[in-house]
Amino acid sequence: MPYLYNTWCFYLIISLLIPAAGFIVFKLKVLQLEKTNLQINQLLLSKIAEFENNTQRLKALEKAVQSHGQQPVKEDRWEDDQLLAILLHDIRSPLRFLSTISKAVVKDFEIGSTEENHEHLIKLHQSVGALRSFVEESYFWVRNNDKGIHLSIKRIRLQEVFNKMETFYGEFLSYNENQLIIAPTTLTWETDQHVLCLIVRNLLDNANKYTQGGKVYLSCYISRERLCIQVKDSGQGLNERQIQAILQPCQQPEGAGMGSLVIARMLKKINGRLTVTSTPGKGSIFTIELAPVAMEVEFSPVASWSLLPDYKQKYLVGELV
Repeated sequence: MPYLYNTWCFYLIISLLIPAAGFIVFKLKVLQLEKTNLQINQLLLSKIAEFENNTQRLKALEKAVQSHGQQPVKEDRWEDDQLLAILLHDIRSPLRFLSTISKAVVKDFEIGSTEENHEHLIKLHQSVGALRSFVEESYFWVRNNDKGIHLSIKRIRLQEVFNKMETFYGEFLSYNENQLIIAPTTLTWETDQHVLCLIVRNLLDNANKYTQGGKVYLSCYISRERLCIQVKDSGQGLNERQIQAILQPCQQPEGAGMGSLVIARMLKKINGRLTVTSTPGKGSIFTIELAPVAMEVEFSPVASWSLLPDYKQKYLVGELV
């Protein structure tokens, strides 16, 4: 009489128990993953709701600040309000991006591969880090200008400004299927770096808004002893009304043209002007022109038009009104 462990019956039982045990372990693992997945989804959904709520509050607060800033008040009071409006305006684009990418993570988490989900989370992490750096930098700038905007003129490297733009806006543009192309430069210039970054950020945000699946170029050069910073896009271009809204924001309806108003006021402070060239269906070119700090420049506050073959060019020199 053979031992039990040497019988065919024992072997059959073992052959059935091993797959059964494996199946039970597999099911437990699946249940654990489903529970984790549900927790992550709930967390992301709550964060999305929080982002959207904060965005709406920022819009409302920005509109209130802008409306208050349009009232006849002293210049220093206007600047105090405008500092807050600038920060609120600049933070809206990254918040929109974070909301969009969070939704994508939630949507693709169950159907996407581990590699795709990991890539989404890396982008989300990088974007949050860039936003945090921006908020901290803006916070210290606002604290140092709590009695109005005071310029800190010093010689800066333009490449450092461009690097900040790439860190802050590179991912935002790529998620709109746009590519940010920056021309390396060794140029330096005497100006306020925070104000210049603020202007370039707004122009990049505008280029991204009107471009889908295209390219946005950032470059600089010297022309007639002045620094020119150019933001060029391959988007849909701008019509006459849109160009006018950019160059004459104060004439727009209340609540509109906040970014353009910021650019106008800040350019005036750093001795600069903005020109816009746009070809419908082919894209736009925004050029910031800065005169040297020591140069006394009187810009005419008159907007003028020049009609050229195949495209329109509108430029406004001096204070944008």
